[in-house]
Amino acid sequence: MRTFFVSDIHGNFAAFNTLLNYVKFSPSTDHLVIGGDMINRGPKSAQVLQWARYYMEKYPETIHVIAGNHEEMMVWFVNDFLEMRRNGIR
Repeated sequence: MRTFFVSDIHGNFAAFNTLLNYVKFSPSTDHLVIGGDMINRGPKSAQVLQWARYYMEKYPETIHVIAGNHEEMMVWFVNDFLEMRRNGIR
């Protein structure tokens, strides 16, 4: 079983997918750790998050994700936005 560590994808789903294909990554036999910063900058941040969530749920023993500072900032933003909405600020 091989173990891969990838970080700083920054929404570049095409490059991430190309990398996984290049190493012939198999979630049923390989381990993958994503070390944060999946989002921001690139055009497909949502797609990276969707991929990570799908594969983490399907292969919980082999796919692991660590939140990075960009994910933390997104959570802070969403929480602040929701708080503003609760207080009637648009």
